[in-house]
Parts: sequence; C-alpha cells; structure tokens
Amino acid sequence: MKVLIWHWGRRGGGPKYTLELSKELAKIDQLELHLSLSRQSELYSKFSDVSAFGRFDISTYNSVFGFVAGLIRLPWIKYKFFKYLKDNDIDIVVCTMDHLWNWSIVGAFAKFHVKYVLVVHDANRHPGEDQLWRRLLLDYDIRKSDGAIVLTSSVGNSLQEQFSYPKNRIFRSVHGHFGEYIRDTPRILPVERRPRILFFGRVLPYKGLDLLLKAFRGLKEAVPKVELEIWGGGDLGPYLEDIAKLKDIKLVNRWIDEAEILGIFERCDILVLPYREASQSGVVGLAMAYGMPVVVTPIAGLREQVKHEINGVITSSVDAESLTKGLERLLLSADFYTQISQGGLNTACNDLSWKNIALGVFEDLKSVAVQGRRN
Repeated sequence: MKVLIWHWGRRGGGPKYTLELSKELAKIDQLELHLSLSRQSELYSKFSDVSAFGRFDISTYNSVFGFVAGLIRLPWIKYKFFKYLKDNDIDIVVCTMDHLWNWSIVGAFAKFHVKYVLVVHDANRHPGEDQLWRRLLLDYDIRKSDGAIVLTSSVGNSLQEQFSYPKNRIFRSVHGHFGEYIRDTPRILPVERRPRILFFGRVLPYKGLDLLLKAFRGLKEAVPKVELEIWGGGDLGPYLEDIAKLKDIKLVNRWIDEAEILGIFERCDILVLPYREASQSGVVGLAMAYGMPVVVTPIAGLREQVKHEINGVITSSVDAESLTKGLERLLLSADFYTQISQGGLNTACNDLSWKNIALGVFEDLKSVAVQGRRN
C-alpha cells in the first residue's frame, strides 16, 4: 500500500502529530510511506529522521501577506501535487490536520481515483477560531474525505450527527504523547519549594482561564504557598484585571517555542485544563509522558483522555469551585499526587504509544482501501 502523509501546517500540534505518526508508519513493511510537508514547518528539519520513499514538499507562507501571495501559486502546486501522486501510484492520501489550503486540493481526489483520509481533530471550530470562512473550509474538507480518523469518540459522534458521516468510515484512534521522552519514575510533590500549577497553550475564550483565576484565588486559602504559571499567546485583555489582583503568578504571553516546552513542563507540577469545551488536547499526553498530574473539566473529549483518580483528576463540573477542589486533592496529598503521576506514565507507555497508534492507523487505511471512495 502506497500512502502519502500530507500536512502543510507550520506550527502547533499538527506538525508534531504528523512527525510522530510518520516515524512509526515508516517502520511498517507493508506500507510505502511518502510525505508532503511545508518547508516553513517549525519541525521541518526533524522529518529527515523519517524513512520516507519520497517527498513532495512546498513553500507555504510565514505571514498574512505570504498567505495571500501564495494563493497565486496554488494552481501550479495543485498540478505538481497530483503529478506526484500519479507518478508514484499513491493509493491513499492521509491529511493529518486540516489546513487553509486544503480546499484547493481535496475536490480533485475523485478525478484522480485517489482515496482520501482526514484526521479530524475537531468537527467544529472552537470559539475564537470559528469565523464563517474557517468553518466552511473544514466542512468542505470533511465532506470530501473517504474516511475519518478521530481521536475521541465525541468527535466521531459529531461527524455522524452533523455530516451524516457513515459510521463504518469513522475510525477511532487516540492522541499520542508529544514528550521527548517518558519519565522513568513518578514525580514527588515538591517540599523544598512552592508547587507550581501550569496553564499552557494559546489563550482563547473556551479554554476557561477566567475560571482558573477564580479557582486559584480560592486555592490560596487552603494552600497559601502555591504558584500559577501561564504560558501561551493570545489576548489576555479580559483577564488582566483579575491577574493584577492575585499574587504568585508568572505570565509569559507569547508564542512558546518548541525548544522551551520541555523545560516548562519539568519546572511545573500540575497541568490544569479548565476548558469549557474540547475535542481532545495534545498537552494532556505531554504531561503524562513527563509524569505531571493533570486536572481537567468534565468535557466530553477530556473525559476520554483522563481516567478519574487513575491518571488524572476530572472535576465534578465546569466551574471555579470544582477546579479548586480538584487541585486541592493533589496538593494536599503527596501519596495521591505520586499515584496519579505513575498512572499518567503508565498511560503514556501503553495507550499513548505512537507505535501502537500507527499500527491501528494502518488497519484503518486497509479498511478504506477495501471500501473504496465514497465521493
């Protein structure tokens, strides 16, 4: 089976997911792996470690101007892309995360008799990312696919409900961990310094930073010597007044470079996701690989990633009081903290193993190959 893994994104979780999955797919003897990447990807150089049979890489953009100017090149890129598919007799194209330029490509797969599988991270755009044009592009991408790999069952359910997507063409996978390594031993709650709570990632309304700030205020009453670190870009305007009223907060409001992430997760002790909605989160697996306990709200996607009091803590509801109680549960019991740390490590080693994920994806692709195109 000849498979091309396709992702033209530059930053964030898309390139990471593509890299880790590609490394393991390349090791499967019955699969001939090809790649199509953006040369502007922040992880582009790391793909040299992937044993691919061939590559069709392109230059995308680094700015809004570059994005607009690049539209002029799309017809030529499309021609070269499909020439590559034809010359190499590619059976299936797998897009590991939707991209703003996908619309120029996906409509032609049927004409060239190539099957198309899309990894659907989210069936709906999140608040703050849900502009009409972005929603339409994602909808078009989903409708043109012949198979959908989802990372949580909740996303699969959304595909069936909103797109009438055939159940037998939806394939359940999981989001592997992005850790540079898996820690050998569980963590111990620090006693020689103040414990640090981490909020990591781009600040958007649905991520509930306002809930976390309220929870942190309440937490200070039970655990006075605790710190909160907020790392990520995005608009902090709505939260600055609350942040100014609180002590012991470290704030780094910018894009976080890939090289910084390991150090951030090593210096902090608990990851908290106070989200109001989520399909899944890549940082959950990252924390587990590093043995960092996680506290999450009871949102459908996060409930599938975290097993309550086994590899993390799921709050009873989406509010500040419940977040405070979840954090207290870990901070007031050193034994429980270490137990959850070990549970996360066990999950990272087994359920979140990229080798196991790749083998599952290979089986999914064989199913698509048998079923053929749906469009």
